[in-house]
Amino acid sequence: KQEAARAAAEKRKAQALAEKKRKEAAALAEKKRKAAEAKRAEAARKKVEAAKRAKQAAERKRVEAARKQAEAKKQAAALAIKRQQQAAAQERQRAASQWGSQIERHVKRHWTPPPGTAGQVAKVRLEVSSSGYIKGFQFVQCSVPAFCASIEDAFQRAEPLPPPSRFDLDRRLLITMD
Repeated sequence: KQEAARAAAEKRKAQALAEKKRKEAAALAEKKRKAAEAKRAEAARKKVEAAKRAKQAAERKRVEAARKQAEAKKQAAALAIKRQQQAAAQERQRAASQWGSQIERHVKRHWTPPPGTAGQVAKVRLEVSSSGYIKGFQFVQCSVPAFCASIEDAFQRAEPLPPPSRFDLDRRLLITMD
C-alpha cells in the first residue's frame, strides 16, 4: 500500500509538474503571441505615420511649387509693366525731342541774330499751350541783352508754335538757341 501511495503521489507530482510546464508553455506562447501582435501593431502605426509624413511632404512641395510659380508670374508681370513704362517714357522723350526740334526750326525761320553775336548761346525754358501759344517763357542762360531780346522777339513772331501732340501732357521744353 505504501508503495502504491508513493507511486500515486509521484504520479500526481508528475502530473502537477506536467500541468505546470503546460501552463508555463501556454503563458510563454501567449506572451510571444502578444509580443508579435504588438510588433505588428507598431509596424502598422509606423507605416501609417510614414504615409502621413510623405503626404505632408508632398503637400509642402506642392504648396512651395505653387508659391514659386505665383512669384515667378508676379515678377514676369512686374517686368512686363516696367518694360512697358520704359518704352512709353522713351516714346514720350522722343516725341518731346522731336517737338522741340520742330519749334526750334520754326522760331529760327523768324529770327535774325543781331550783328556781333555769332557764337552766343541762349537756353530758354518754354511752356506751350495745346493750341501752340506760349504760356511761359524764361531765359535759363543768356548773357548778351541784344541777343536775348532778338530771341524773345523771334518766339513772339513765330506764334503759334507747332502744337504739342494731343497725348503729350508735359508741354514744357528747354530749347537752346545758337
